[in-house]
Amino acid sequence: MPFTQEEGIKVVLVNSNPATIMTDTDMADSVYIEPLEPEIVAKIIEKERPDGIIAGLGGQTGLNITAELADMGVLEKFGVELLGTSLQAIKDSEDRDLFKRKMINIGEKVPAQKR
Repeated sequence: MPFTQEEGIKVVLVNSNPATIMTDTDMADSVYIEPLEPEIVAKIIEKERPDGIIAGLGGQTGLNITAELADMGVLEKFGVELLGTSLQAIKDSEDRDLFKRKMINIGEKVPAQKR
């Protein structure tokens, strides 16, 4: 029984690597070993109908796929709430220019550009 069942939370996990501990059925109620592509994750969302998605647990890949799912309208269509890292924070950190401007806006130093 996954530990989250104690809190009444159903966990659906998507991972392309069957050798990781996260793919253990003790970690999630449903485990999908699939290529990490937005179209495939969208089909899993359509089938499972999760209330929320945590992009940060998948590192860079999870963040990028979540942003793509949002841009595709998948999260809105199925009423999936983005938990943790906001979509704007994902986009700000992925775009070098946006990230640089954010850092400057909060008073952080940024490296000088090469000439």
